Amino acid sequence: MNIIFIADSATMLLELDRLLKKNVNIIWIVFHESLYKELLTYGVERNRVIFFDLRFPFISKPLFLKRILNKIFHYLFKESSLDYYIQSLINRLNKEYKPKFYLTDTSKLLSKIDTKSPKATILHSVTYKNFYLNSSNLNYDILFLPGNYHKNRIKEYYSKICFKKQQLQVVGNLKLSPFVDNRKLDNKSKREILENYGLNPNWPLVLYAPTYDAFKGQNFFPEEFGGQYEKLNEYAEFLEKNKLNIIIKFHHYMACNFESKEIKGIIKRKNARLFKTKKNYDTIDGDSLLMASDIVVGDTSGILTTAIYLDKKIIFLEPDKFFNWSSADIEKHLRPGYVCNTFDDLLNATSYYMKKDEFIEKRNTFSDNVFFNKEVNSYPLLKNLIIENLQK
Repeated sequence: MNIIFIADSATMLLELDRLLKKNVNIIWIVFHESLYKELLTYGVERNRVIFFDLRFPFISKPLFLKRILNKIFHYLFKESSLDYYIQSLINRLNKEYKPKFYLTDTSKLLSKIDTKSPKATILHSVTYKNFYLNSSNLNYDILFLPGNYHKNRIKEYYSKICFKKQQLQVVGNLKLSPFVDNRKLDNKSKREILENYGLNPNWPLVLYAPTYDAFKGQNFFPEEFGGQYEKLNEYAEFLEKNKLNIIIKFHHYMACNFESKEIKGIIKRKNARLFKTKKNYDTIDGDSLLMASDIVVGDTSGILTTAIYLDKKIIFLEPDKFFNWSSADIEKHLRPGYVCNTFDDLLNATSYYMKKDEFIEKRNTFSDNVFFNKEVNSYPLLKNLIIENLQK
């Protein structure tokens, strides 16, 4: 029996592969060559991974012609050209493998595609964005959810839609599963991580983890802050004076920032370093870094909800004005940490956390209300639900 994983990254589906592969044959479809190689290094057999180039897939060479045709098609047809590429791929997979089930960690990619067999999504993060409430999810046979909070929010948001009986299935937050049995690092492990980055292991760590679409363009600070590179350097200087380290973890879509000369200048400071983000797709490598952090600074990213579960001190940067809180998966008031509108707010919030943590109880309440069965690894339940669906 075959099932297909349409994967944007390995972070959400790799553990499920390990649990399911004794019961079914899993074929991975990936769109980044580096992800293809990463899956092989994690032990996924080569004959189970297919790399599909979304950039005009009908020819491979010459490359310059492929790029030109890709630009022409996307200019003329925009998303419809991508849908055409994906549908042609799915037709091939149906013919060759006759899969009983499709599972993806994305939403829009398969939304309009006819897969013949049931399709489901787990999405790839529990964020403050418009992931679970996005209308593209309505086209899926199953939407696996992190908790009853999201299930109820979807039903309220789409109050006029009658969902199928099994369309909204709660499994828990899969992002938390690696931490269920080990939420804290011992001092030795934390010291080793900081030393490997060339940082003072006796200083607390601030993890700065902006996402790619909370601010204008690919900015990583609110417009009100002014020059973002200057302000980030100023923040690093502030932290150095107060004997704190900072590691900058950019989103994988923010290559223009993590490859910039300005950032390279900032990380020359003795207390500042850069996480080696992989361009275009998420990686598993950041889990230990998150555990080593004392304060996590972010905006609307899913790393913040995981950090809340890990009981980290959280600083939220208010997204730019275009951000629509009414359609956000998690409500605006459910941010258990300091919310900063100005650069001075950020400095003050950091200073307050050096003295006292005012949000311990609010973080615990958030985890209790938003995550289902948060003390249990969610993957075995997801595995069982998939097998149940395959047997119908």
